[in-house]
Amino acid sequence: MLSSMRLNQYFPELQDQIPWLPLIPNPTPIHRLLGLEKRFGMQSFWVKREDLTHSVYGGNKVRNLEFILAQAQRNLRNSVLTVVPYGSNFTGALSYHARALGIEVNLSQFVVFKNPQIVAHAEFAASQGAHLQNFPGKWAAPIAILNAGALQIQEFLRKGQFAHWIPAGASDATGALGHFQAFFELYDQCREQSVPFPEEIIVGAGTCGTISGLLAASIALASFKSGSSPAQITGVKAADAIVCNPIRIARLASAVLRKIGVHKKVTPEMVRLRKCPGHVGYGIPTRDALRIINIFENEDEIPLDTTYTAKVGLYLESVLQSSEYQNKNVLYWHTYSPNAYRWGQRQKLEIAKQRDLESSDTKLS
Repeated sequence: MLSSMRLNQYFPELQDQIPWLPLIPNPTPIHRLLGLEKRFGMQSFWVKREDLTHSVYGGNKVRNLEFILAQAQRNLRNSVLTVVPYGSNFTGALSYHARALGIEVNLSQFVVFKNPQIVAHAEFAASQGAHLQNFPGKWAAPIAILNAGALQIQEFLRKGQFAHWIPAGASDATGALGHFQAFFELYDQCREQSVPFPEEIIVGAGTCGTISGLLAASIALASFKSGSSPAQITGVKAADAIVCNPIRIARLASAVLRKIGVHKKVTPEMVRLRKCPGHVGYGIPTRDALRIINIFENEDEIPLDTTYTAKVGLYLESVLQSSEYQNKNVLYWHTYSPNAYRWGQRQKLEIAKQRDLESSDTKLS
């Protein structure tokens, strides 16, 4: 419950009103990106390591799940259901953390694109006991949605209750509370570690739960500090406009503020949403995406992915050397967890070793 939450010190009147589960054992680190800072000619460039939310399966979606799965438990649901793109980061996070709580996971997946990273996420989810149904083709998304409705009916007939429905990416006002809380975690860390609080936070935007929570928190914090301006939150689009647009972000951020009891309305004009150079679609690895992945890894050992964070990396590369950013304290909000992909690589190695052993045994016999 909120009595254990960081937000309780800022919003004590909410104690026990919103369910919460502590899935993240420690605050995620912040540190300076010295290699990239030098490369881009920056004076102050930092990162918030949301890839380190959890050692088994981390990333930004664990923040959403601290509230989403707590709500499922409060509603006495022992199964959850959602519609997702095939192999999204969310599939792995949900499957692992729900299983740890004894909650059954049903994923209705529409196949947008496949690459080794995306396939690894889907395979990791299956390894955690999630029930996956995949739908390829032009009409994959609406068919996956219809399938989810059929699954709900089956669940009701089987158990006498519906599964707890989770919106795409767990990006509703409940899930976005996780990133609202993470913003205040960052604020406390900067004060405790004597780190300059960022004037600008740059983050990937897909289903928009992360950017909406951060934007709402920035507005809320500014309302506490008389005369101060909110930190500028800039989202870099990594999904189609139907799910990633200023109107949706503004509505979601406003809903988060209402949940917290802050009477501020967010308008689309307050949302800063940008495209990365050369954006070609969900998860598709372009030459520039692979190039920026190598740059971030070589300079500061930051793992990027082609679905979301390489797009942010390309945007950062395109703007940080401009005069607008040179004298600012800028923070990159890093959301990607490579754990499922690394798990997939280990699985392939184990399979290869097993085949080698079987081949050796065959030759000896």
